Amino acid sequence: KSRDMRDSVGALSVKRETAAQRIDALRRMEEHFEGYSNSVRFVMKQYDGGAIKGKIYGPLSKLITVESKYITAIETALGANLQNIVVDNEETAKTAIHALKNAGAGRATFYPIASMRAQETTREVKEAASYRGYIGAADSLLGFDRLFGEIIASLLGKTVVFDNIDNATAMAKALKYKVRVVTLDGQQINPGGSFTGGSAKRDSGILSRSGEIDKLKTEMESLSAELEKAKKSLSDAEKELSATENEEFSLEDRRKLIQTMINAENAGYDQLAAKLDANNSLIEKLQADYDALSIMQKRYEEDLSSLLAKEKELTARIDEISEYRNDKEVEKNGILDKKMALGEELTELYIAISETRKDIETAKEILSTSDDRIKAIEIDIHGSRSKIEEMKNALLEYEVAQKKNRSLAQEGEKTLAELNAGRAEKEAGGFEF
Repeated sequence: KSRDMRDSVGALSVKRETAAQRIDALRRMEEHFEGYSNSVRFVMKQYDGGAIKGKIYGPLSKLITVESKYITAIETALGANLQNIVVDNEETAKTAIHALKNAGAGRATFYPIASMRAQETTREVKEAASYRGYIGAADSLLGFDRLFGEIIASLLGKTVVFDNIDNATAMAKALKYKVRVVTLDGQQINPGGSFTGGSAKRDSGILSRSGEIDKLKTEMESLSAELEKAKKSLSDAEKELSATENEEFSLEDRRKLIQTMINAENAGYDQLAAKLDANNSLIEKLQADYDALSIMQKRYEEDLSSLLAKEKELTARIDEISEYRNDKEVEKNGILDKKMALGEELTELYIAISETRKDIETAKEILSTSDDRIKAIEIDIHGSRSKIEEMKNALLEYEVAQKKNRSLAQEGEKTLAELNAGRAEKEAGGFEF
C-alpha cells in the first residue's frame, strides 16, 4: 500500500512538474513575443526601454480573452489584426512609426483608442441571428476591457460566428453575401461571396497559446491539490508503518522496508524518466510551434512579396498617371493661356462696347438736345412768322394810311392852291388878307 502511494505521489509530482515547465516555456514565449513579427517585438522592446513615449497597451491578442471553443473562430476572424498594437492616441502611434522608420525595423499597424470608431451594425448582421447555426456576433464572444470596446467593435462588429460551413453558407446566400461569417472550425465566407478555408493547425496560434497557459494553470492547481492529498495519505501510511515496526521488527519486515526504499528509488527514477519524456514532449511541442511559425513567416514573406509586386505595379501605374497628368497639365496651361488671351480680347471688346455705348448715349443726348433746339427754333420761327404777318398787316395798314394821307395831302395842296389863288386875287383887288 505504501509503495502504491509513493508511486502515486511520484506520478503526480511528474505531471505537476511537466505542467509547470510547459507554463514556464509558454510564459517565456509570451514575454519575448515569440510568434509575433519583428516590428511588433521592436516596438514593445523600445517602449519597455522608455524610447517611445505615450501609452502602449500591447498587441491586441494580449488584451482579449476567449473561451477555448471559440479560439479558432476568433483567430480566423481577426487574423493578422491580433498582432496590431493598441495605443492611447495618434501621437503615440506616430512616435512608434518614426522609431520603426528610423531603425529600419519594418512596418506595424496601430490602433489609437482616441481615433478608432466602430461602424453601425448593418441590417443583414442583425438578420443573421435568425438563421440556424448562429452562435453570435464575433465581438460578443470574447472578453475585453471596455476601454477597447470601439476597437473590437470596429474589427468584429460586422462578423458573425456559425457552427458549421453548411449553415453559414445558407445564411450568407439568403442575405446575398453581405455578411462576413466564420465557423467554429475556422472556415470563412467573405462579403461578396468568396470562401476561405481548409485545415487549421490547432494549438499553434497566439490565442491558443494564451488559452493553453490558462488551461495548464487550472490543471496544475488540480494536480497540486491531488498531490498534497496523496502526500498526506502517504505520511499517514508511513506513520502507521513506523508504529508497526516499533512493535515487531522482523527480518521480513526489514526486507520489505528495503524493498519499499528500492521501490521509492525506482519511483524517483520513473519520475526522472517521466520528466525526460515531458521535456521531450515540450521540445516536440516547441518544434511544432516553431514549424508553425516558420510556415506563418513563409506565408507572410509570400504576402510581402505579393504586396511588393503590387506596390511596384501601383508605382508604375502612378508614374503613368503622373505623366498623363503632366501632359494634361501642359494642355491645361495652354488652354488657360488661350482663355487668358480671349479674356483680354473680351475685355477689350467690353471696353469698346462700353465706349460705343457712351458715344451712343452722348449722341442720344445731343440728338435729344437738337430736338429741343429744333422745337425752340420752330417755336421762334412760328413767332417770327406771326410777327411778320403782323408787320405785313401793319405795313398794309400803313400803305393804306399813306395812300389816304397822300390823297388828303393832294386834296390839301389843291385846297391850298385854291386858297393861294384866292389870296392872289384878293391882293390884286387891293384887299389885304
